[in-house]
Amino acid sequence: MKYNILILFVFVFFSIQSFSQNWTLPFSSTIEKSEKKLAGATATLMKGAKQIAQAITSEDGVFKFKIPADGDFTIIVTKIGHCTKKLEVSTKGVPADKSNDDFAGFNIESISLFEPLPDIDYSILNQALVKVSYNPKSDNFDYDETYSNQMLGALKKLKQLELAAIKGQKEIEVNYLSAIKSADKAFKKKDWITAKTSYNEAIKVKPTELYPKNQLLQIDVIIKEQDALNKKSEADKLTEEVKKETANNKANLEKLSPEKIEVTNKVTTENAKKENSASKSSIDNINEKAEKNILQPLVLDQYKVAKEKADALFLAKKYQEARTAYEDALIVKAGDLYSKGRLADIEKILKSDYATAANIDFKQKLLRDKYSPGVTEETIVGKGVVILQRVVVKSDYAYVYQKKSFSWGGISYFRDSKAITESTFEQETNP
Repeated sequence: MKYNILILFVFVFFSIQSFSQNWTLPFSSTIEKSEKKLAGATATLMKGAKQIAQAITSEDGVFKFKIPADGDFTIIVTKIGHCTKKLEVSTKGVPADKSNDDFAGFNIESISLFEPLPDIDYSILNQALVKVSYNPKSDNFDYDETYSNQMLGALKKLKQLELAAIKGQKEIEVNYLSAIKSADKAFKKKDWITAKTSYNEAIKVKPTELYPKNQLLQIDVIIKEQDALNKKSEADKLTEEVKKETANNKANLEKLSPEKIEVTNKVTTENAKKENSASKSSIDNINEKAEKNILQPLVLDQYKVAKEKADALFLAKKYQEARTAYEDALIVKAGDLYSKGRLADIEKILKSDYATAANIDFKQKLLRDKYSPGVTEETIVGKGVVILQRVVVKSDYAYVYQKKSFSWGGISYFRDSKAITESTFEQETNP
């Protein structure tokens, strides 16, 4: 009896081995954008949560996979800053006697990617655009026609929304460029009021644009500099007027006594002395007034310059330099409560910076413990954003760099959560 069971087990085992499927389905497609081949796109073959294979397109936009038998697979096609599309391929339900020679392969002519537009619902793309499976009637792999027609209808509605959004964007662009043109024209003419009004209109149309904001900052700087020059000019003019008045008074006083002596001798020596004394007093008063008018604006200007410099450094978080600038302001205007208050704030900030530095050291240690020396690249997919993360570990430091590509098309670069430029990101993260 035991002998018969063993024979049956061996027979079943070898039967299963004989009919096990080891063929693969060749799958290929071309990724495009605006009907042109798209390089740098990524195609990933997944089985559930497990990655089976991945390909990055070159200039021809082509990717190819050999999909294993007897499984349900998802192909995810994407590129940073573009939409993501999915395809489902099932290799289940194929007769056991099939081999590689029975399937020439399955090709989708093209898969089109595009940059998402703001305020458009792209949730339909979370579903597979097509489903491919074995069709016993044709004895080959084919589309699920009913499903494909449903998706085409949904994609058609999505296209209509995009066309409406593109039209709206064109109107926004026209209004923005018109405002910028008017603003730049006024800027060249130094008509600051008109320029500021037009740049602000441009910002209302496109709030994220940096150019009009930078131009407004530049105008503010120019106006401040012009005000400073005007005040200096007024102070210089006043100084010249005081000097001229003083010189005229001196000349008149010098002429006064001789003329009186020539015209009449009725003026007594005592009266002459009194007159001379009064004249001298008048000159002293004028000189004192002139000195006050000259020195006081200069002191105030020096204090203002020192204070504005210190405030700018403080806002830029350059606390060591700001401390020196506030001390300069106190030299010009002794006892200034504002500068003293700022110096106290700086001392508190600098003390807290030591604690921050200790925290940074701890984070650096964690990074060096977790990651190997060199550059480690990771991709993090979040809601509405794909993050390309590169952890750079050197002997004396470790930084986390991130390139965030948002679903609305924006791209931002960071180093330890602080914004940096694309060139800085590429330069500092290349091995």
